[in-house]
Amino acid sequence: MANILVVDDNGELCNLLHDLLSEEGHDVRCALHGLAALDEIARRLPDLVLTDIQMPHLDGIGLLGSLIERGLRIPIVLMSAVRQRELPQGVAFVAKPFDLDDLLATVERSLSTAA
Repeated sequence: MANILVVDDNGELCNLLHDLLSEEGHDVRCALHGLAALDEIARRLPDLVLTDIQMPHLDGIGLLGSLIERGLRIPIVLMSAVRQRELPQGVAFVAKPFDLDDLLATVERSLSTAA
């Protein structure tokens, strides 16, 4: 069981991912934007962050940068309807809309790579 932080400004998608990942046995928390995610991370360091890229206040790329600046080596899975040209080393990407099985496989791969 992993501690996963889901970050997406779409509350319905956060709830869906919360339920899906919880059913897989993970402890899941949600944040609606990057600044809220940083607050959650300060309270409890997650094993993985699953984040949308386009969000208000602090987007997924900004969140990733903040984690790197702080020296936190948390596995990140970025989600977006817009394919990213370049991703930092070790960062996974899932295109929206995503297949739930593909998303779960990417999350598990990212968790096992970090272990």
